[in-house]
Amino acid sequence: ANITKPVIIYRVCFERGAGSYFADSLKYLAVTAASILISLQIAALFRPAEGFLRFGAATLIIGGLYCVLFVVCFGRGEESRYLLGIIKAKLGDRR
Repeated sequence: ANITKPVIIYRVCFERGAGSYFADSLKYLAVTAASILISLQIAALFRPAEGFLRFGAATLIIGGLYCVLFVVCFGRGEESRYLLGIIKAKLGDRR
């Protein structure tokens, strides 16, 4: 289902091949894997965590790293520009 559904949907609904879907999926998988590997290394530095502050610091560093890594890798993509446009429109409506 994970292979046939994208092929069918892209062919019927978007009238194009599913290659871009699979390429994007591989990019997301690679960035996620890199983030996990880096996070494990950072977590190892805080392993002898004694107390809430060290745990909180590790959590903030790893969470921030994950966000920064995704913004750096995908921040200039079409999806990000679309989402930023929606956010700007919503914020513009309130002012």
